[in-house]
Amino acid sequence: MIRTEDALATLFAWFDANGGTNRPNVGADVPGINTRVADGLSSPSADEFAAGVTKQIGTRGLLRIDGVYRQYEDFYATRIDQSTGQVVNELGDEFDVVITENTNAVERKYAGLNLSGSWRPGSRVTLGVGYTLSRTWGNVDGETSNSGPVPTSILEYPEYRDPGWGFPVGDLTTDQRHKLRIVGTYTAPLGTLGSLTVGGIQSFNSGNPYAAAENITIEPYVTTAPHYASPPAEVPYFFTEPDAFRTERAFSTDVSAHYRYQLPHAASLELFLKADVLNVFNNHAVVNSQYLNLAVPTNVSAPGRYAAFNPFIETPARGVNWDLGPTFGEASSRFAYQTPRTFRMSFGVRF
Repeated sequence: MIRTEDALATLFAWFDANGGTNRPNVGADVPGINTRVADGLSSPSADEFAAGVTKQIGTRGLLRIDGVYRQYEDFYATRIDQSTGQVVNELGDEFDVVITENTNAVERKYAGLNLSGSWRPGSRVTLGVGYTLSRTWGNVDGETSNSGPVPTSILEYPEYRDPGWGFPVGDLTTDQRHKLRIVGTYTAPLGTLGSLTVGGIQSFNSGNPYAAAENITIEPYVTTAPHYASPPAEVPYFFTEPDAFRTERAFSTDVSAHYRYQLPHAASLELFLKADVLNVFNNHAVVNSQYLNLAVPTNVSAPGRYAAFNPFIETPARGVNWDLGPTFGEASSRFAYQTPRTFRMSFGVRF
């Protein structure tokens, strides 16, 4: 067992041996010091074109086809270049100025074809189908599920990166080419005992893309000698196309039962009991690329095994400059899998 004082001594010995308090800054984002918002900053937007056709089939059927195209614009971006300059705080520390502004130097587009239909063969049965064929492509997602729009770094330190290998165009992580839903419900009247509705949904989703990308050494290969307070020593590099790999296809069968009972002498009160079983057959496809092992060893993570290369004039060779990690593409968390077989039940009173 290492004593606390010995551990702290080792830590500070390393800190002092590597520059101590005189170590150069490797990055900073200090509100009020080096972060500024450009005049006229606007929210990201999209131009959308849509058209649809609906056809009634007999007296019990309906079919609808819709086409959608979206082109996104005015992405948020953080810019650091030779024109933004530097700033010095009251302690004498120098920082690169970061300006948040809009840009169309990146792209994101969506095209989709939606098909939906419904049919009522009888008063108690309803059948439905929904299918989407779509593509989302570009070189930036531009948002996350947790925070909404996020800035792109494509305008940061332009001398240290190239959009061709730092922001390649391809299918985005949100792209899902095929989605299918088949739905059926049946309602059985139980007379004075109420009613029971049973239903099922069969789902199919195709996979989402992901790539082999990792940080590489960049500073030795920048020959223009720009002046920055904290130039990047490493930048991300795509060793494959952004859509070179895809998660697994996923099938799921969900069933439900919904019982209702109208209370006598109380027309506004209804008892209900609802039970669901999700993913009845407990399929376990890997569907979420955010929870995959995507390690790509390079000279940064394994300098003794992989050689550095000049990304501006060299094409990296697999096995020499990079490689896929031994568990690349495998799940790193339970959240990588589709929802397992799940039982849900709810009951109450509606009024």
